[in-house]
Amino acid sequence: MSDKTAQSEQNVVADDAISSRYAELLSARQNLGGESGDEDRGVLHQLILFKLSSKRVAMAIEHLREVVPLPKIGGITPIPTAPEYVMGLGNLRGRVLTLIDLHGYLGMGRVTNSELAKVLVVYEGKEQLGILVEEVEDIVEASDRDIHPGEPSLHPDLKNLLDAEVMRDGGLTPMVDLTRMLR
Repeated sequence: MSDKTAQSEQNVVADDAISSRYAELLSARQNLGGESGDEDRGVLHQLILFKLSSKRVAMAIEHLREVVPLPKIGGITPIPTAPEYVMGLGNLRGRVLTLIDLHGYLGMGRVTNSELAKVLVVYEGKEQLGILVEEVEDIVEASDRDIHPGEPSLHPDLKNLLDAEVMRDGGLTPMVDLTRMLR
């Protein structure tokens, strides 16, 4: 058997294993509704919860590449003519990353506790941006039935980033789309 044929067969086996695991995950997601499986929760979305001036905010993780502690970003170089909320350019494993302080962007001052601060690396297409937040709380799942259109008048501090609201812990948590900062 030639090397190309062996490699091709290995790729097919790997693809089958991935497809099988994906099917298992989809099945498990559908059964999360309860013991009976009768309750249709709808589509589940994974959300990251983070703090913004001590307020809990959610974001869908579909455009989240990774979460990095601020000290892991090397050599942050300020950009002289940039707005104050642009922290500068940093080095993340050899890639240049523009860093934005979300608090500053929204006019809420600056992140002060750098020990808990995290950088959310968001992307859209080939563009990526590092967004500094106060603290990351958790990654959770929410049904599409728990996600409602956002009411801008209830969250004026979130400007044009408000995407929706999600029912969490008996209250509505604002959901933002940070990829809008890339547009």
